[in-house]
Amino acid sequence: MAEQTFYFSDGPYLQAMHGLHAALCGSEAFVKFIGKAHTGKSSVCEKLSQFLRHKDYRVIYFDYAIESPDMLRAMLAKELGVPDTFNFHRQLEDVCRTETDKPIIIIFDDAHLLSDITLVEIYRLAEVQVAQKRIINIALCGEPELEKRLSGKREFKSLLHNVSHNFVLGPMDSEITARFFHACMQEMQREGLQLEPAALSQFYKVCKGFPGPAYSLCQLLLSSRESVEELHPLSKEELLALIKGANNEKPMPSSGYQEANRWLLMGPLAAVLVIMSLALLLKQLAAPEDDEASNVDADLPIEQQVRAAGNESQPSPFVVDKLD
Repeated sequence: MAEQTFYFSDGPYLQAMHGLHAALCGSEAFVKFIGKAHTGKSSVCEKLSQFLRHKDYRVIYFDYAIESPDMLRAMLAKELGVPDTFNFHRQLEDVCRTETDKPIIIIFDDAHLLSDITLVEIYRLAEVQVAQKRIINIALCGEPELEKRLSGKREFKSLLHNVSHNFVLGPMDSEITARFFHACMQEMQREGLQLEPAALSQFYKVCKGFPGPAYSLCQLLLSSRESVEELHPLSKEELLALIKGANNEKPMPSSGYQEANRWLLMGPLAAVLVIMSLALLLKQLAAPEDDEASNVDADLPIEQQVRAAGNESQPSPFVVDKLD
C-alpha cells in the first residue's frame, strides 16, 4: 500500500480524527500516528475509540505500554475470548472469521515505550488473515522516538514496508490556540473571561500550542477569577503575574518562560476534556462514512488530502465548518 503522510498544523484534532477514522475503518490498515509529547495524541485516540465503538466496531485501546508479547497475547485473549495457548494466532484466526463485516481495530498508545520484541509481535497480529484478507487494523501512536526506532533497525523493515498510513500531529498555531481558549471558556461556562490581544499572544507563547499546557493555563485563569462577578479582559501583565504566582513566586526567565512551561506541563492528560469541549461545538454529527478509505494523491494540498482520506460524499462525523 502507498504510504500517505499528513501534517496537522491547522485544526489538528478534528483533522487527525477524520484521517484516523477513515484509515482504520478501511481494509488492511497499519497506521503510524506520531506526535511530540503534549500534542494531544492520547486525546485523539480516546475520542476516536469511543466513536468507533458507538459505530459497532470492535475496538481494543491500550492506553499503556504492553510490557511483553506474552502480556499482549494474554490481554487480547481476554478481550476477544481467545484461548491463550501456544497456538494463539490460529485461535485468533478462528475468532476473526466471525468479524468479516468490519475489521477488529487495535490502538496502541505510548507505542514508543514498547519493546522491540513486542513491536514485532504486533506486526504478526497485523498479518492474521481470513480468506486471504487481513482482518485486524492496527494503529501505533507514539512520540518521534518510535519513528526513529522503526527506521533505524533492520528487524522492522517488513513492518515499515506494510505501513498504510503515516500521520504526524503538530502543535496548534496561534489562531487555533485562540479558538482553543474560547472553547475552554465556553465549556467552563465562563465566556466572559477573556484576554486582551497582547495577553492572548502571550498565552500562545507560554503554551507553545500544546493542548495540555494550554488547558492547564485555562484552569489557572478560571481559578483566579472564580470569586469575581464582574469580569474584565486580562492584560498581558496580569497573565504573567498569575503564572509567576503559580510558580511559587519564582522569577520568570525572559527566554521562553521556562518556569511557566514546567508548571503547565503537569496537566497534559486534561486535554481529553478539551476534545469534549470542541465536540460541544458540533451542532450535529454528519452522516456516517463508508468503511473503505480512498487513496490520496500525495501532491494534493493538505486540506484536500484530508477530505480524500474519507468518503467525500459522506464526510467524517468529526468534520465541522468552523470552530467558533
